[in-house]
Amino acid sequence: MGIELAIGIGVALFLAHYMGDAKFLVRLRHREKVISFSAGLFVTYVFLDLLPILSEGPLLNARIGLVFAVIGFSFFHVLEKYVYKHERKRERLRQELKEVHAAAFFLYHFIIGVVIVGIAETRAVLTTVLLFIPLLSQSIFSSTGLKEIHLHVRERTIARILLSGATVLGVFVALLVPSLAFYHYILLGFVIGALFYVSVFDAIPRQSKGKSAFFVFGMLLYMLIIVASWLV
Repeated sequence: MGIELAIGIGVALFLAHYMGDAKFLVRLRHREKVISFSAGLFVTYVFLDLLPILSEGPLLNARIGLVFAVIGFSFFHVLEKYVYKHERKRERLRQELKEVHAAAFFLYHFIIGVVIVGIAETRAVLTTVLLFIPLLSQSIFSSTGLKEIHLHVRERTIARILLSGATVLGVFVALLVPSLAFYHYILLGFVIGALFYVSVFDAIPRQSKGKSAFFVFGMLLYMLIIVASWLV
Protein backbone atom coordinates (compact mmCIF):
# COMPACT_ATOMS: atom_id res chain seq x y z
CA MET A 1 0.00 0.00 0.00
CA GLY A 2 2.84 2.39 0.88
CA ILE A 3 4.54 2.02 -2.51
CA GLU A 4 1.31 2.47 -4.46
CA LEU A 5 0.41 5.53 -2.37
CA ALA A 6 3.84 7.11 -2.91
CA ILE A 7 3.60 6.59 -6.68
CA GLY A 8 0.05 7.96 -6.73
CA ILE A 9 1.14 11.08 -4.84
CA GLY A 10 4.10 11.56 -7.18
CA VAL A 11 1.87 11.34 -10.25
CA ALA A 12 -0.72 13.69 -8.72
CA LEU A 13 1.98 16.28 -7.95
CA PHE A 14 3.33 15.93 -11.49
CA LEU A 15 -0.10 16.80 -12.88
CA ALA A 16 -0.52 19.63 -10.35
CA HIS A 17 2.79 21.21 -11.36
CA TYR A 18 2.19 20.70 -15.07
CA MET A 19 -1.25 22.28 -14.91
CA GLY A 20 -0.47 24.76 -12.14
CA ASP A 21 -0.33 27.82 -14.38
CA ALA A 22 -3.66 27.12 -16.06
CA LYS A 23 -5.57 30.37 -16.41
CA PHE A 24 -8.56 29.25 -14.37
CA LEU A 25 -6.25 28.50 -11.42
CA VAL A 26 -4.18 31.67 -11.74
CA ARG A 27 -7.36 33.80 -11.86
CA LEU A 28 -9.18 31.86 -9.15
CA ARG A 29 -11.52 34.29 -7.39
CA HIS A 30 -10.67 33.16 -3.86
CA ARG A 31 -6.97 32.53 -4.52
CA GLU A 32 -5.69 34.45 -1.47
CA LYS A 33 -8.09 32.57 0.79
CA VAL A 34 -6.87 29.24 -0.57
CA ILE A 35 -3.21 30.25 -0.16
CA SER A 36 -3.81 31.38 3.44
CA PHE A 37 -5.73 28.18 4.24
CA SER A 38 -3.05 25.91 2.75
CA ALA A 39 -0.33 27.84 4.60
CA GLY A 40 -2.13 27.01 7.85
CA LEU A 41 -2.10 23.34 6.87
CA PHE A 42 1.59 23.47 6.02
CA VAL A 43 2.82 25.14 9.21
CA THR A 44 0.77 22.78 11.36
CA TYR A 45 2.04 19.69 9.53
CA VAL A 46 5.69 20.74 9.81
CA PHE A 47 5.43 21.27 13.58
CA LEU A 48 3.12 18.43 14.55
CA ASP A 49 4.10 15.62 12.19
CA LEU A 50 7.44 16.13 10.44
CA LEU A 51 9.49 17.38 13.40
CA PRO A 52 8.25 14.55 15.68
CA ILE A 53 9.37 12.01 13.04
CA LEU A 54 12.93 13.24 13.54
CA SER A 55 12.68 12.94 17.31
CA GLU A 56 11.51 9.32 17.12
CA GLY A 57 14.84 8.10 15.76
CA PRO A 58 18.20 7.69 17.51
CA LEU A 59 19.48 10.89 19.09
CA LEU A 60 22.40 11.22 16.67
CA ASN A 61 20.12 10.83 13.63
CA ALA A 62 17.69 13.37 15.04
CA ARG A 63 20.48 15.88 15.56
CA ILE A 64 21.83 15.29 12.05
CA GLY A 65 18.32 15.82 10.72
CA LEU A 66 18.00 19.11 12.59
CA VAL A 67 21.36 20.27 11.23
CA PHE A 68 20.10 19.65 7.70
CA ALA A 69 16.82 21.36 8.55
CA VAL A 70 18.87 24.50 9.21
CA ILE A 71 20.79 23.90 5.98
CA GLY A 72 17.57 23.46 3.99
CA PHE A 73 16.07 26.64 5.45
CA SER A 74 19.26 28.64 4.85
CA PHE A 75 19.76 27.27 1.33
CA PHE A 76 16.42 28.57 0.09
CA HIS A 77 16.78 31.86 1.95
CA VAL A 78 20.20 32.55 0.41
CA LEU A 79 19.08 31.36 -3.03
CA GLU A 80 16.01 33.61 -3.01
CA LYS A 81 18.03 36.65 -1.94
CA TYR A 82 20.68 35.94 -4.56
CA VAL A 83 18.16 35.53 -7.37
CA TYR A 84 16.19 38.68 -6.52
CA LYS A 85 19.37 40.70 -6.02
CA HIS A 86 20.85 39.80 -9.40
CA GLU A 87 17.84 39.11 -11.60
CA ARG A 88 18.04 42.49 -13.36
CA LYS A 89 21.74 42.30 -14.14
CA ARG A 90 23.25 41.69 -17.58
CA GLU A 91 21.58 39.17 -19.87
CA ARG A 92 24.11 36.33 -19.41
CA LEU A 93 23.75 36.45 -15.62
CA ARG A 94 19.97 36.59 -15.94
CA GLN A 95 20.07 33.42 -18.04
CA GLU A 96 22.25 31.71 -15.44
CA LEU A 97 19.82 32.74 -12.69
CA LYS A 98 16.95 31.15 -14.63
CA GLU A 99 18.91 27.91 -14.75
CA VAL A 100 19.81 28.12 -11.04
CA HIS A 101 16.16 28.72 -10.15
CA ALA A 102 15.04 25.76 -12.26
CA ALA A 103 17.76 23.50 -10.80
CA ALA A 104 16.78 24.44 -7.24
CA PHE A 105 13.12 23.77 -8.06
CA PHE A 106 14.02 20.33 -9.43
CA LEU A 107 16.26 19.44 -6.46
CA TYR A 108 13.66 20.52 -3.90
CA HIS A 109 10.84 18.50 -5.43
CA PHE A 110 13.07 15.51 -6.21
CA ILE A 111 14.05 15.27 -2.54
CA ILE A 112 10.40 15.60 -1.54
CA GLY A 113 9.71 12.55 -3.74
CA VAL A 114 12.39 10.55 -1.91
CA VAL A 115 11.03 11.62 1.48
CA ILE A 116 7.47 10.69 0.46
CA VAL A 117 8.62 7.11 -0.12
CA GLY A 118 10.34 6.99 3.27
CA ILE A 119 7.22 8.25 5.04
CA ALA A 120 4.82 6.07 3.00
CA GLU A 121 6.80 2.91 3.77
CA THR A 122 7.26 3.55 7.49
CA ARG A 123 4.25 5.57 8.60
CA ALA A 124 0.49 5.20 8.62
CA VAL A 125 -1.40 5.95 5.42
CA LEU A 126 -3.06 8.96 7.06
CA THR A 127 0.33 10.55 7.82
CA THR A 128 1.31 10.31 4.14
CA VAL A 129 -2.03 11.71 2.98
CA LEU A 130 -1.71 14.60 5.43
CA LEU A 131 1.63 15.49 3.80
CA PHE A 132 0.14 15.23 0.31
CA ILE A 133 -2.67 17.77 0.87
CA PRO A 134 -0.47 20.84 1.63
CA LEU A 135 2.05 19.74 -1.02
CA LEU A 136 -0.73 19.67 -3.59
CA SER A 137 -2.00 23.13 -2.68
CA GLN A 138 1.59 24.45 -2.71
CA SER A 139 2.17 23.00 -6.17
CA ILE A 140 -0.89 24.76 -7.56
CA PHE A 141 -1.07 28.06 -5.71
CA SER A 142 2.27 28.86 -4.05
CA SER A 143 5.05 30.90 -5.65
CA THR A 144 7.21 27.77 -5.43
CA GLY A 145 5.01 26.25 -8.13
CA LEU A 146 6.19 25.74 -11.69
CA LYS A 147 4.37 28.88 -12.82
CA GLU A 148 7.05 30.92 -11.02
CA ILE A 149 9.84 29.39 -13.09
CA HIS A 150 10.81 31.81 -15.85
CA LEU A 151 8.54 31.58 -18.90
CA HIS A 152 11.56 30.99 -21.16
CA VAL A 153 12.35 27.81 -19.22
CA ARG A 154 8.91 26.37 -18.58
CA GLU A 155 7.71 26.89 -22.17
CA ARG A 156 10.18 24.24 -23.33
CA THR A 157 8.20 21.00 -23.38
CA ILE A 158 11.05 18.77 -22.22
CA ALA A 159 12.05 21.18 -19.43
CA ARG A 160 8.43 21.52 -18.33
CA ILE A 161 7.93 17.74 -18.17
CA LEU A 162 11.24 17.24 -16.33
CA LEU A 163 10.54 19.95 -13.76
CA SER A 164 6.93 18.85 -13.27
CA GLY A 165 8.05 15.26 -12.84
CA ALA A 166 10.78 15.95 -10.29
CA THR A 167 8.71 14.57 -7.40
CA VAL A 168 7.58 11.41 -9.18
CA LEU A 169 11.17 10.88 -10.38
CA GLY A 170 12.33 11.14 -6.76
CA VAL A 171 9.70 8.56 -5.81
CA PHE A 172 10.89 6.05 -8.43
CA VAL A 173 14.59 6.60 -7.66
CA ALA A 174 13.91 5.99 -3.95
CA LEU A 175 12.04 2.77 -4.82
CA LEU A 176 14.83 1.57 -7.13
CA VAL A 177 17.69 2.54 -4.78
CA PRO A 178 16.75 1.30 -1.29
CA SER A 179 20.11 2.48 0.06
CA LEU A 180 18.70 6.02 -0.02
CA ALA A 181 16.89 5.05 3.18
CA PHE A 182 20.28 5.47 4.89
CA TYR A 183 20.02 9.18 4.17
CA HIS A 184 16.42 9.42 5.36
CA TYR A 185 17.13 11.74 8.28
CA ILE A 186 19.37 13.99 6.21
CA LEU A 187 16.82 14.34 3.42
CA LEU A 188 13.89 14.65 5.83
CA GLY A 189 15.74 17.36 7.76
CA PHE A 190 16.49 19.25 4.55
CA VAL A 191 12.84 19.04 3.47
CA ILE A 192 11.65 20.19 6.91
CA GLY A 193 13.89 23.26 6.70
CA ALA A 194 12.81 23.97 3.12
CA LEU A 195 9.11 23.51 3.91
CA PHE A 196 9.41 25.71 6.97
CA TYR A 197 10.98 28.46 4.87
CA VAL A 198 8.29 28.09 2.22
CA SER A 199 5.56 28.13 4.87
CA VAL A 200 6.78 31.17 6.77
CA PHE A 201 8.27 33.36 4.04
CA ASP A 202 6.41 32.31 0.95
CA ALA A 203 3.12 30.47 1.48
CA ILE A 204 1.92 32.74 4.30
CA PRO A 205 0.63 35.96 2.68
CA ARG A 206 2.36 38.89 4.36
CA GLN A 207 1.34 42.36 5.46
CA SER A 208 -2.10 43.27 4.09
CA LYS A 209 -2.20 40.32 1.70
CA GLY A 210 -3.97 37.07 2.50
CA LYS A 211 -6.77 36.19 4.86
CA SER A 212 -5.74 35.55 8.47
CA ALA A 213 -9.05 33.90 9.30
CA PHE A 214 -8.44 31.25 6.63
CA PHE A 215 -4.88 30.68 7.85
CA VAL A 216 -6.16 30.12 11.39
CA PHE A 217 -8.95 27.89 10.10
CA GLY A 218 -6.46 25.74 8.17
CA MET A 219 -4.19 25.56 11.22
CA LEU A 220 -6.96 24.54 13.61
CA LEU A 221 -8.47 22.04 11.16
CA TYR A 222 -5.16 20.28 10.57
CA MET A 223 -4.33 20.40 14.26
CA LEU A 224 -7.56 18.58 15.07
CA ILE A 225 -7.01 16.02 12.31
CA ILE A 226 -3.41 15.31 13.31
CA VAL A 227 -4.22 15.08 17.03
CA ALA A 228 -7.09 12.72 16.16
CA SER A 229 -4.68 10.57 14.13
CA TRP A 230 -2.51 10.18 17.25
CA LEU A 231 -5.46 8.63 19.06
CA VAL A 232 -6.29 6.07 16.36
